[in-house]
Order: sequence, then C-alpha cells, then structure tokens
Amino acid sequence: MAQNPVGTMFVELDLDDSKFTRKQKEILQSANSTSTEIETNFKRLGGTSDAMYTAMRQSAQNSFAGIANSSKASAAEIQRAQEALTARINSLNEQQFGKQTSLIDNLKGHWIAATVAVAAAVGVANKAWDLAKLGAGYQEQQGILDNLSRKYGTTADVIVAEMQRAGDYQIAKTELMQISLAGLAKGLVPDQLTKLADAALILGDAVGKDATTALRDLTEALETGRTKGLKTYLGTTLDLETAFGDLAGKMTAAEKTQAMYNITMIAATDLQAQQTKKVDDAADKLERLETKYKDVTLTMATWAKTAVVGTVDLFSGDH
Repeated sequence: MAQNPVGTMFVELDLDDSKFTRKQKEILQSANSTSTEIETNFKRLGGTSDAMYTAMRQSAQNSFAGIANSSKASAAEIQRAQEALTARINSLNEQQFGKQTSLIDNLKGHWIAATVAVAAAVGVANKAWDLAKLGAGYQEQQGILDNLSRKYGTTADVIVAEMQRAGDYQIAKTELMQISLAGLAKGLVPDQLTKLADAALILGDAVGKDATTALRDLTEALETGRTKGLKTYLGTTLDLETAFGDLAGKMTAAEKTQAMYNITMIAATDLQAQQTKKVDDAADKLERLETKYKDVTLTMATWAKTAVVGTVDLFSGDH
C-alpha cells in the first residue's frame, strides 16, 4: 500500500568542530569560576572554605617538613616545630569543625561530680541497710520480751515506756529493750526493772556514770548474783553477811538476788534523801538530748526495716 509524504526534512552537516570545542571551554571556565566564587563569597562572609582549610593544613605540614628535613635544624627546633604543627592543625580543625570533645574528656571533666554522686548513693544505701538491721533487731527483741512479759500481764512497750519515765528519759529505748529482756530472762520482774532505772540515776551520778551505764551494771550484777558489780555504786554498804548473818550462806540464787536488789534500793533511797540542795543538771539535759536522738534514729530504723524487707520480698517473689 503506497504512503503519501506529509512533509520534507532538511539536515545540515557542519564539519567544523570549533563550536563544540568552544562550548567545552565555556563549561570548564564556568566550573572554575564557581569554585573561585565560593572562596570569594566565604571571604566576604568572614569565613573560609573547606578547600582553603585543607590548603592551610597542607601548608603547615610542608613548613614542618622543611624544618625537619633541614640539616641546620637542631633537635630542639624540630621538637618545637612539631609542637607548633600540632597546635596549628588542632586550631584549624577546631575552626573548621568546631571543638570536639571525646567521651573520655567528658568523663574527666565530670569525674569529681560522678565520684561524689556514686559515694553518696553508696553511703545512703549502707545507711539504709544499717538502719534496717537496727530496726529488725529491735523488733525481734520486742517480740521475745512480749512473750516473757505475758505472765506479768504487760507488754514490751509498756515495760520500756515505764522504765524510760523512771529513768527521766535519759536512757534510750534500744538500751532499755536489751536490759529489760536480759533482766526478765534472768528472773527480775518488770516492777524491779522500773525501780532500778530510777535508782540508776542517783547511783550513777554519785560515781560519775551515766544512767545507761549504771542501769546496765546494776541489772547485770543482780542477774549474775555477783556482788562485786555493785560495789562501785554501793561501796561498803553491800555486805550480805553483815545484813543477813549466817543466812547469807544458805540463800538460794533467787533469794540472794532479791537481797542484793533490796540493798540497792535502800542505798539509792538514802542517797536521794541526802540531796537537800539543787545540783547542776546540765549533764542530765545532754543525756536526754542524746536519748531523744537515739529514739528518733530507732523510729527511722523501723521504717527502713519495713522498706528494705518489702523490697527484698518484692524481688524474691515472697508477696
């Protein structure tokens, strides 16, 4: 099937390549011009291009090489040149990329704060643990004393509270719990412990002992039946043979304890009756202040014990 033409195309061939070559030169010139303009624009902005930084680093390295390779340069000069090169490169890098701080540098900068923080955290943890142990020990003794005091129709808290009042609040609860627990376990009764706490005040003051030390000494002497422990406080007044004659050798341990207790109470009463003038109570005030601090610490200890035990139970699955 024949096709009818729709138009005519004319093609002109130019065998002269000068036009093509001219275009290539224009492209190269444009590229070089662009590069030059970048540097020019940076200068106008007060900055420097990456190419210029690279050139300056290379220039510094070339200068160092010239010094290092010179036969006239001394070792000291080469060393100074090396230090100058390092400083120059670091300065250029900082100008181009900004100050770079490594992780080690950061740690060095904050090691004091980090050390203090860690030490504080460890200190808090250790303090909490110590408090928890104190609270746990007190509550364990409280439970044992509760069991021992049932036959007297009282409780550990009541015994400790009555002894603290009798001792003019100069003896801490922790001390009273230990002393009363040992006393009841060795045969003393709550009423005796309360009266001994009162006697410890006057007898302790007379020999320069604080109320806590005096009460501990008195109760231990009665618990063991050793009169020697009471001689510091009673002196020559403690003489069972003089007081009871031949009966002293026939007394049971319980009877001897009761006799020693009676002599202690008589000595404390007589000494108290001799105090007709008011004496300086500054030492007593300090003892009460110390006792209050210990009691507050004990309260914190019971809280810490509850918190620590609760945390241990949580992680161990005992909940």
